[in-house]
Amino acid sequence: MRFSNSSMKRKEPLEIWSLSKNGSPPFYDYFRCPESTVDFRLTGNLSQVLGYFRFGEDVTCYGQSCVGDRARKYDSPLCDISSAVKFGEQNCRIAF
Repeated sequence: MRFSNSSMKRKEPLEIWSLSKNGSPPFYDYFRCPESTVDFRLTGNLSQVLGYFRFGEDVTCYGQSCVGDRARKYDSPLCDISSAVKFGEQNCRIAF
């Protein structure tokens, strides 16, 4: 999964699920928090098709998602899946 945020000055996308050099998902390294801070879970089954979608107004993602449509082109109208995030007492369910 890749993120691109126009308000951040990152030159490369943040890949949150592939493992980093120290063996943990880059989300925890990027935000410098222990893995026990957030327990991420999927809201459903991931699509087999890769594509672009939005997460809020400023974040464009590329990859698989559990909900919505994925676009083949970055400059196409993109589905915003941010409303599919659900917070529980001990976990956060996300759709990608």
